[in-house]
Amino acid sequence: MKEKQESILTEYMQHIKLKGFKAESVYRYLLSIKEYFEYLALNNIEYDKIALKHAEDYRTYLVTTKTVSRYMST
Repeated sequence: MKEKQESILTEYMQHIKLKGFKAESVYRYLLSIKEYFEYLALNNIEYDKIALKHAEDYRTYLVTTKTVSRYMST
């Protein structure tokens, strides 16, 4: 994972902890984001150049492979 992505995760973790999210929720949200970064890397998509089409493709991927509700809420 790239350094900037690690920074994004750290900032997001601090944000949701301040909002009172429980440790298990923090873990699951961060896991979802890490998996999204992995999906982007596998598909040669730069995380800072995501377009609507990329988000739609990821949603389709989730529908066919993952539990959608957790990922969409994240």
